[in-house]
Amino acid sequence: MLTGGTSHNNFMRLNPDIRGISQRLLCLKSEISKYNNSFLISKIPCIIDFDRYKAKRVMLESDVQCDCGKFKTESFFRNDSVVLSKIDINSYFIRLFFNKGIVEQLRENDVLDIKIIKKDDRWILDDINGCYHPLR
Repeated sequence: MLTGGTSHNNFMRLNPDIRGISQRLLCLKSEISKYNNSFLISKIPCIIDFDRYKAKRVMLESDVQCDCGKFKTESFFRNDSVVLSKIDINSYFIRLFFNKGIVEQLRENDVLDIKIIKKDDRWILDDINGCYHPLR
């Protein structure tokens, strides 16, 4: 959230298209964090749910395959899943499941900076660091 007069004024002077994309991506990241049941409740002030944190630590201590990086949105299935491709030399495709609200906010070519884990032969979102949209 923008605070401070100068930052807000600079944001309001942006092109309306860029301003709309920025607001959509901020809402998208927030919705994904809520959907993912993140243990970080608030950044300012820092509030952490220790029960969720402990559950996540126990899950990560087990022998699971994980990967992180930037993934580009390729296509959508129904109203509940998204196909992403890793932006890397050795790119591959994954399918992640979300709720309908998140899928509606995602656009093709959006880039998600995420950490994923493989559990029971399915990739699951573990953490999200950011959302980006390539400017044309």
